[in-house]
Amino acid sequence: MADGSRRFSVMCSAMILASVLATACGSETPQPRSPTSTEAVPRAFTSELYGFELVLPSRWQIRAASTAWVTGVLEGSCPSAWDCFSDTTDGRTLAVAAIGVPKNTTLEEWQAGIHRTRPTHVEDSDPPSETTLDGERALTWTAVSEIERVKVIKLAALHGTRAYMFLFVSPMTSSLESDQAAFDSIMSTFHFAAR
Repeated sequence: MADGSRRFSVMCSAMILASVLATACGSETPQPRSPTSTEAVPRAFTSELYGFELVLPSRWQIRAASTAWVTGVLEGSCPSAWDCFSDTTDGRTLAVAAIGVPKNTTLEEWQAGIHRTRPTHVEDSDPPSETTLDGERALTWTAVSEIERVKVIKLAALHGTRAYMFLFVSPMTSSLESDQAAFDSIMSTFHFAAR
């Protein structure tokens, strides 16, 4: 009886020692860790209304459009009919919307039409520059609103029978180079959704 107790005690001690050694030597299965505040966790967004997806830095807030954009007119930096994304640290916003257009509409016609709808206090650069968006042609240009004290990078694109408009609005105090870099970084993640 005493022999059995001693064997049991030795086995328990050996098991405890093995557990301590395994923990000390790091052979335990690593546990997943939560991201720290210094780690940026990107935020993916899919627009069911406008048929696109993109990825935003973690600090950006997302507000999906609550209604379709039916006017085809520029109505401010973040109207309710646009998907709106806001940087909580520096006041930049990105607004995106799309509207149906006739099949034979050209990109140049779409850009010229949207250019004419700008508010009178907004001064657009001229002419727009060629770029691409998810592999398709797009036109981009800049604008300034002295009244609102903001700069805007604008981008117009066509995809099928949808015309897209992008407004990247930033305070006058930020440099155009840093605005363009931030806009390009987000737009590099942009994809038209399969229809």
